[in-house]
Amino acid sequence: MNLPTEKISVVIPCYNEERYIGKCLDSILANDYPHHSLEIIVVDGRSDDRTRDIVHLYQEKYSFLRLLENPERFTTAALNKGIQAASGEIILRIDAHSVYPTEYISKCVKYLRQYDASNVGGVWRIRPGEETFIAKAIALALAHPFGIGLARYRTVKVSHSPQEVDTVPYGCFPKKIFEHIGYFREDLPRWKGRCNEDIDFNKRIRESGGKIFLIPEIIVYYYARGTLKSFLQHNFNNGVLVTMPLGNNDMDFSYRHLVPGFFVLSFMTLIPLSFISPFFRTLFFFPMALYLSLSLYFSFKRMFVYKNPLYFFFMPVVFFVLHLSYGLGSLYGLLKAFRMKWQNAVKLEKPLS
Repeated sequence: MNLPTEKISVVIPCYNEERYIGKCLDSILANDYPHHSLEIIVVDGRSDDRTRDIVHLYQEKYSFLRLLENPERFTTAALNKGIQAASGEIILRIDAHSVYPTEYISKCVKYLRQYDASNVGGVWRIRPGEETFIAKAIALALAHPFGIGLARYRTVKVSHSPQEVDTVPYGCFPKKIFEHIGYFREDLPRWKGRCNEDIDFNKRIRESGGKIFLIPEIIVYYYARGTLKSFLQHNFNNGVLVTMPLGNNDMDFSYRHLVPGFFVLSFMTLIPLSFISPFFRTLFFFPMALYLSLSLYFSFKRMFVYKNPLYFFFMPVVFFVLHLSYGLGSLYGLLKAFRMKWQNAVKLEKPLS
């Protein structure tokens, strides 16, 4: 491959990533892109673990690695600080919880130029967050359509052709796009320091006439949560983030995100009603029987693929935790969205003094 030599600024927002920041940096430094055309900017949200110490060790060896502080401690602020400090012609957003193949940077640059795109990104391949059986089951659930739906960046095969899409994970951008449409919005509603800044930014790219491409041969290896507790918490937070944008009129929203919440709400409603009426008992039984059958079927297939009977017993539990936590989160996000709508309506109705 003839490698491009445009200067690339790799921006890595992070907070308390001592377990993964070293792996992430090692993978970026091992890329085939020339170091003299590379700068790495880690923007840390005042981590209280060893993240900063680890980055300092890399700084001693690599002069093109910088560490910035993010006192606001939320992702959009970190991204904007990193982008504003960047000197590269291309901005590559990197997640500290992931690792990247050696050709990741060069392929991002290649396809960004080939398609004259405003953003390109690759597909996720999920790795276990721990070397335990339950962590492996979690990773399998997050890689399966029954677990996470038909999100293309999670399920598309590497052999597929590049395709124009609405959004991609992380992203590779020409720096001039930020001069054209602005930076990531810091006024979006946040939850646990996170918001859907990428959905909003990609919407503005499309509205400005820019194109976004998913490139299946560009791969990101993402580390899933390693315990059921952290898995539940993470999926609950994700659920909140996908429905909370309904409270903001200028945010993109896909109604497919309501499906997990509808599933959980139906489940919670029909359980008590099934004790009252045979009709509601039937309404509860058939969907749940179908759900359980599909869960057992896909778990059975995992058992044969990986030759471990434990998957048949544990995968249904992991699937259920995934769907339940995400659904509960999306319901909570809806409540927050309605509250925002109500507060905005009250502000509009309040007479000027």
